[in-house]
Amino acid sequence: MDVGGLFVTWVNILKSLKHANVGSIVVSIICISILVPIKWASRKYKEKLRGFPIPGELLLIVIFAISQTFAPEWGSLGKIPEVGEIPKGLPVPVLPDVTLWSKMIAEVIPISVVAYSTNLSLGKLFAFKNNYQIDAMQEALAIGIANICSAFFSSIPGAASLSRSSLQEASGGRTQLAGIMSCIVILIFLLVAGPYFSVIPKALLASVIAVNLRGMFIQFHALPELWKFSKVDFGVWVGSFISVLVFGIDLGLGLAILILLLSVVVRKTDVVVAELGTTPEGDIFRETEQYESLNVSEYPIYKLPGSLDFASAEKVLVALPRRGQMLLDFSEVSYIDCVGRNTLEAVIKHIDFVGFCCVSEKTMNLLNISGISEEVNVGIYPTLLDGLAMLKEKNELTTSSDLSRESDDSKL
Repeated sequence: MDVGGLFVTWVNILKSLKHANVGSIVVSIICISILVPIKWASRKYKEKLRGFPIPGELLLIVIFAISQTFAPEWGSLGKIPEVGEIPKGLPVPVLPDVTLWSKMIAEVIPISVVAYSTNLSLGKLFAFKNNYQIDAMQEALAIGIANICSAFFSSIPGAASLSRSSLQEASGGRTQLAGIMSCIVILIFLLVAGPYFSVIPKALLASVIAVNLRGMFIQFHALPELWKFSKVDFGVWVGSFISVLVFGIDLGLGLAILILLLSVVVRKTDVVVAELGTTPEGDIFRETEQYESLNVSEYPIYKLPGSLDFASAEKVLVALPRRGQMLLDFSEVSYIDCVGRNTLEAVIKHIDFVGFCCVSEKTMNLLNISGISEEVNVGIYPTLLDGLAMLKEKNELTTSSDLSRESDDSKL
């Protein structure tokens, strides 16, 4: 789809209406009028049918294949455009022409990105719909191996198809077995049955795809709930949708990725450092803004909300007081980049003593490499309770030392 593709497509459709084949329109109306009630009945009586959908598409294909074979003319409507010749057999495998690689590399990269993005997005869509999980790396490996193998048969790059995936899902396909059966059926068509189905009207196949794509538009019903849940996610959804709609799949998906990255930065900058207090029992820490009956320690405790990176480090660390002694809860800090390291070094220089608590092994390695953990006013503790205990003990020892020194001075 080119830039402005959907709008251009609709303009071309409207301009071409006067040239439309009346027979194809009649076939489309008949097929849609039959398929829509069948889909409704399959959903409504799903339990009674024990999950087995009514094969409306298959019935229509068989009926039209037989009728078009014996009566290709529809009276005054004339001949209806058909699928046409379906090549019989499989192509002979050949080695790809490596001399073309340098000329194709510029087109290959965006094609691979679009193919993988389409695969992953459709996979996640149907995984969420049917309550299962997918592995992004496994998907990338699968589509890579499939395209490498198909290259020896002069095929075009393959990727997930929204229309075909929707059709299979609407027909009851849920597991890899459905994909295997589809491959077997296609193989049978290529080797044996292809010529018998060359008379199928194109309008029938278009109607099957259109009816099964109706389920995709159900996503629009989730937009009000998405708006209430997250304004940022709503903006990403609408922005991505409009980008693909206006600029086509290639450029639109690229803009959608940029919008998603921008949303990550927005979320990173919208962070707040929370002060923690203890419950009356003294062993559980909670945010003071959410609970009123918490005991606030004489040594303030602050929880850092996520990684310290270029997007959030300055806003997070600047919110900390620049004096006294404190504890920092690092339980949610999974990464520190160079900006976070520099900002953290600048902040702790102005603090008398700071204890890092609940530090993960990965973050601890970063603190060791940067040298922050070796600073004289920095302590590392496994838990907040340990940090509080050590801080109290440290101050008690300091107080005792000061009193002893004052006593010695008075004797002199």
